[in-house]
Amino acid sequence: SLALPPGVCGTRELTTVTAKAHKPICKLAVNAGYFNVHNGACIGNVVSDGQIIQTVPLSQGNVNFGIKDGKFYIGYFSPEDISMVDFDHLVSG
Repeated sequence: SLALPPGVCGTRELTTVTAKAHKPICKLAVNAGYFNVHNGACIGNVVSDGQIIQTVPLSQGNVNFGIKDGKFYIGYFSPEDISMVDFDHLVSG
């Protein structure tokens, strides 16, 4: 699953902190998606556990990796696509 930092986008938590805070505890955690290096804010589309955290216009987005019902989706998705598909998890990268 896509686990956001405990303080959500905009916080600066190490991957190990996020992994320990996630229930069930993650066995493996990696950083995914772009973020602003000055304030830690997420950049691009983010969906976590079926909840749309944020979207960006298609013209500002990068390629996305999404999961819906155990199937993988890779491509460029508009905010409307993201709402329509109802992803379980999605991140730009």
